[in-house]
Amino acid sequence: MSIKLRELIRQVRASKTAAEERAVITKECAMIRTAFKEEDVTYRHRNVAKLLYIHMLGYPSHFGQIECLKLIASPRFAEKRIGYLGLNVLLDENQEILMLVTNSLKIDLKHRNQYIVGLALASLGNICSSDMARDLAPEVQDLLKNANPYVRKKASLCALRIVQKVPELAEDFVDPAIGVMRDRNHAVLLTGADLCIAVASTAKRHCRKLKVLVPKLVRILKSLVLSAFSPEHDVNNVTDPFLQVRVLRLLRLLGAGDAEATERMSDMLAQVATNTDGAKNVGNAVLYECVHTILGVEAESGLRVLAINILGRFLARHDNNTRYVALQALRMVVDSDAAAVNRHRETIVQCLKDVDISIRRQALELIYAIVNDGNIRTLAREMLNYLVVTDPEFKTDLCSKIAFVVGKFAPNRKYHLETLLTMLSIAGNYVKPEVENQVVHLITKSPELHTYLAHKLYAMIRDDMSQAALIRVAVWAIGELGQHLRRPPPPESGSSESPLDKEVVDMLAQVLRLHSADRTTRSMVMAALLKLSVRLGDAAQVDRIRELLAVHRSSLDVELQQRSVEFGALLGDSYASLRPGLVEPVPALDESVIKARVEATTDVHDQLAVDSDEEDDEDDDTDEETDEEDEEEESEEEEQERGRGGRHGRRAKPARAAAAPVPAPAPAPAPAPAHEIDLLGMFGGSAAAPAPAPAPASMPSTGGLDDIFASLGAATAAAPAPAPAPAPAASAASGGDLLGMLGGGASLSPSPPATPSTPSTAPAAVAATAGSGFPPATVFNEGGVSIVFAFSKPVPGSAHLTQIESRASNALGGPVTDFSLQAAVPKYVKLQLAPASGSVLAPAGGSVTQAIRLSNSAQGQKGLAMRIKVAFKRPDGAVVDKVVTVPFPPGL
Repeated sequence: MSIKLRELIRQVRASKTAAEERAVITKECAMIRTAFKEEDVTYRHRNVAKLLYIHMLGYPSHFGQIECLKLIASPRFAEKRIGYLGLNVLLDENQEILMLVTNSLKIDLKHRNQYIVGLALASLGNICSSDMARDLAPEVQDLLKNANPYVRKKASLCALRIVQKVPELAEDFVDPAIGVMRDRNHAVLLTGADLCIAVASTAKRHCRKLKVLVPKLVRILKSLVLSAFSPEHDVNNVTDPFLQVRVLRLLRLLGAGDAEATERMSDMLAQVATNTDGAKNVGNAVLYECVHTILGVEAESGLRVLAINILGRFLARHDNNTRYVALQALRMVVDSDAAAVNRHRETIVQCLKDVDISIRRQALELIYAIVNDGNIRTLAREMLNYLVVTDPEFKTDLCSKIAFVVGKFAPNRKYHLETLLTMLSIAGNYVKPEVENQVVHLITKSPELHTYLAHKLYAMIRDDMSQAALIRVAVWAIGELGQHLRRPPPPESGSSESPLDKEVVDMLAQVLRLHSADRTTRSMVMAALLKLSVRLGDAAQVDRIRELLAVHRSSLDVELQQRSVEFGALLGDSYASLRPGLVEPVPALDESVIKARVEATTDVHDQLAVDSDEEDDEDDDTDEETDEEDEEEESEEEEQERGRGGRHGRRAKPARAAAAPVPAPAPAPAPAPAHEIDLLGMFGGSAAAPAPAPAPASMPSTGGLDDIFASLGAATAAAPAPAPAPAPAASAASGGDLLGMLGGGASLSPSPPATPSTPSTAPAAVAATAGSGFPPATVFNEGGVSIVFAFSKPVPGSAHLTQIESRASNALGGPVTDFSLQAAVPKYVKLQLAPASGSVLAPAGGSVTQAIRLSNSAQGQKGLAMRIKVAFKRPDGAVVDKVVTVPFPPGL
């Protein structure tokens, strides 16, 4: 026979090591298993009780689950109690074995003994599954009408679990819940209120049915608030605060959006808010729930002000928990009752000085929400004071919030700039780059403050060079507004007299030598020095500036080295006349225009990326077929090349898009390798024939014609001079093939076949073509709007640079509005897109011009490629939005 439970507990406690404890548990579990196998009915409840203790120690106990079910089926109450306890501890709602206990529960729910019924209801409320809820819901509904308060209390909690597990059964519990709330027993009312809250939360139609309880709930609340002392329910001079909280919560659900129900409960809510003692935490709990109820129903303004005043009193308490929940509640109502919350502004500000970091953070969030035009000066000052003492990890977020609220509510631009500069002087090492850009943008838009700002920023970094963002803004301002430093400083700038030119340069030299200065800061200092060479009046400082810039000629940082060399060259005598124009002050930026352009450019690149994804699969299939054919032809062509004494190595393969075979005995030009045309695929080009490679070296010379065409990046399409028949033009040149790949070749007519010419005339023809420029191309003609590109080489000897003058013309009888042109190029091409001359095309010939500059880093290897997006609105309101490929002429 196994030992008693108390003896097992004594042995476990007497174990000095974990091994001894495991030995005791293992031995006892073996004895319990033996007893279960022998169907020992007498000590079954004792063995299950020991098994529960073993389970509490963390050892396996699953082998006793069936024994719990046997105990539940026993007629004896003592065994049922242990069985239900084991059921709650050893099983959960996900166990399949749980379905075996459903019948026992149904029998016990109808038992005449209230304690057995209570055991069944408690167990059902703890481990009820969805299937069990559906099977036993009718029995629970009947028990809600039982005359015994003990049974009704247990049944209410069980019904709450059923509604949570199976919300569609909530409708069956509406009427029983209303009946429970008519009880006089506080325990029944408490559990019934929880059941009503769960039913009302499932659907609005149930909430409407429960609104008949509003008068009853008001009477219950009135009896609790105004009743005399009741020792049975009193908690710190508050009568049954748990029931008051539940009733208030249920009233909030029933009165939300219902003015009539709110009117019935308004007087009672005012009495609860007025008569409840808030000296103890119990009263604070009732008041807090009352405030939530007032703010959650359609209460009148006076009652809402009363609720917010209660929260204001909470803020004055010493208990941090009370203050924290008050700040949270005020944060929830600040959007609807900002004026009432603002009355407690001083108390909220005092919370910023609390020792508890959670209180400070909640107060900061609330201050951020209540800032308006009337209190911006006071609250911004408090946020700046808090910025001094806050933890470093919070400073970045706080700086962004200060910049936002000041930008939104600042009374004037001067105050706006002064506040931001003060913030930079406090936490300049933590601000985001967007805040720096905001300050610079404000300075450019405030010409009337330039003298004041120049002297103020000079004085600020003269006194303190510890804040990186402040240094960058000040250095930029000194470079842009250096001429204002020579004027008398305003009294409020903090400077008594204008600094000497030497002092300004010395200070920038000091910044340049700072160990904490990063590459961006040093680059800005060098740019400022270049600008000051024009803005300062002391000519001797130009030599000093030249010396400071020359220090970085051998810098390991390529950016600084490049700036040093380039700026040093600009300071030479040869650029003296150009320097003033190069360092003119930056004009004020139009944020709306920049934002619109960025969004439009993003749209173009997104569309091009989609096109690239769609064509990648087609290109992969084509590349596989081409590679197989290339491998077969490679060895044969290498043998022919070596036989002719030409260049060794792999040669490009013949173009498959040729209109006719080349009559020359030499192999036809080959397509460019796949790696040269991969980037063109991302522009949505079709799988047309690739561009032919340069002519083989074994072909007869044409007096430099091959070399000239090679320098222009195009393949020669003319046949050798001795050939009697003219060579066909493969779409005129490599430029034609490139356009075919991009899907834009259809807009250009093919070039005529090349005619035989003597070596003396061919170079002259090519030179004439290159010297006279390139023919213009109509790249877009749709919806009454046409766009013509004029191509040119702006710098002689720089073949990689191409200048494009775009002219858009309107052929319609009405104006074309919202005109925009954006462009996208491969990675090996650099694009500079100047702003358009306007966005409106006047009717009958009106035009808009725009300059485009391209730099081809793969000149001679890859041709230019570009796609443009054209968007405009026609006079009839129709919107045109197209993406087209630019057909570049040969030789670019």
